[in-house]
Amino acid sequence: MTKLDAVNRILRAVNEFKVAALDTDGDSAQAIAEQVLDEQDRAIQARGWHENKEVDIELEPADVTSMALVIAGDGAWTVATRTLTKTAAFASYTWVSGDQISVTGGTGVTAAYYEIASRTSDNAIVLKEDIASANNADTTTDLIGWEDAISLGSDILAVDSYGSSVNTDITKRGDKLFDRDDNTFSFDDNVFVSVTRKLAFTDLSDALAVYITAAAAHIHQQRTTEGRVQNAFLEQQVMAARAEAIIADQGQADTNILNTPDAHRISGRAGVTQYGR
Repeated sequence: MTKLDAVNRILRAVNEFKVAALDTDGDSAQAIAEQVLDEQDRAIQARGWHENKEVDIELEPADVTSMALVIAGDGAWTVATRTLTKTAAFASYTWVSGDQISVTGGTGVTAAYYEIASRTSDNAIVLKEDIASANNADTTTDLIGWEDAISLGSDILAVDSYGSSVNTDITKRGDKLFDRDDNTFSFDDNVFVSVTRKLAFTDLSDALAVYITAAAAHIHQQRTTEGRVQNAFLEQQVMAARAEAIIADQGQADTNILNTPDAHRISGRAGVTQYGR
């Protein structure tokens, strides 16, 4: 199913006319329908299905995870507010909890990674710790990131430890892997994981695409029109499509009594190979 096919199904659900093309990022009826489709597409795929699940993936820590190149030699450090300043140095930087900055030089500075408390403007960030005993006009920094961090692609919706790393307690935070055992983004060794990946809509099985489209049509109808009969009808369509998607998913996975969500919950490894819906 194409996205255009799905959008036209959604439009029909609210008695709108069929369209010949998408209007991505626009403000037309089909653009709004596509936005709802994208919301439900991500939400439903994130629940985990056989077709978007990959196991035994080996992730390797990078020597340095660079998130934003910043100051190159002439930043100013203000001790009283723990603020590092340079004009427009942080314009393209979006702060995420846990980010660090590598400070590599400056008068009285100890070269190290320092955690960032916040981004206050395009020109300044606030650090959690002091980098020097006095103000500096020559603070040299290289990059923002984490040493020995593992970056995750934007298409990774969920991640869990797997195989030889099964006893490592990890989770996804932002675009990085987080070690909950040691409360750090840094990893000493490679990590084996299972991932739930966001697939392109056109790469989904027909059963899952129909389910996502039905769910989007139901949500769109609730947001835009009134009608209890229509709402009940669309809700029934969602339930039927969901049931068909689960049956198809279990068929792909060759599910048996020891390989189900309930079995994994009992063993303490819920979600290793199958997921609740």
